[in-house]
Amino acid sequence: MTEDPDEAARLAEHLISLNEERKSMTEAGVAEGIRLVEERHAEDKVLVVYIEGLHESLAGIVAGRLKERFYRPAIVITRAAAVP
Repeated sequence: MTEDPDEAARLAEHLISLNEERKSMTEAGVAEGIRLVEERHAEDKVLVVYIEGLHESLAGIVAGRLKERFYRPAIVITRAAAVP
């Protein structure tokens, strides 16, 4: 929070940039998930997909998109970032 209009504008731009990055990462994860389902899991009744490199905070969103596209329960697994 700030009362400085310039600082508020800078912070808003930063948030917009982070949101665009998150959207891009989500779409890339969805595209990879779709590819994996179509190549390896087309007949599975429950989709369990490992997407390497997907940020763990996006796994649930990607699973929801796969469920909506393929009309089956979906679980997306990824490797969590190491905690120092």
